[in-house]
Amino acid sequence: MTKEAIIEEIKKHPREEQREIFEAVWEPSEEDYELTPEDIAVADARWKQAEEHPETIMSEQQFWSNVNSLIRR
Repeated sequence: MTKEAIIEEIKKHPREEQREIFEAVWEPSEEDYELTPEDIAVADARWKQAEEHPETIMSEQQFWSNVNSLIRR
């Protein structure tokens, strides 16, 4: 079944059922939370960097300030 056919089939259902279908599709699964060995290696390297150079750690306030600056661009 094509993506278009699936969408058309969903459109045939009442709005409440469409919402339930949407939520079921977007509900995260356990697989969404599994870290790959590469993810773990990156996290470990960043943790080691932070331990060795604590002066480079950004505070939460600095983080949000940077995010807001990027959003305003």
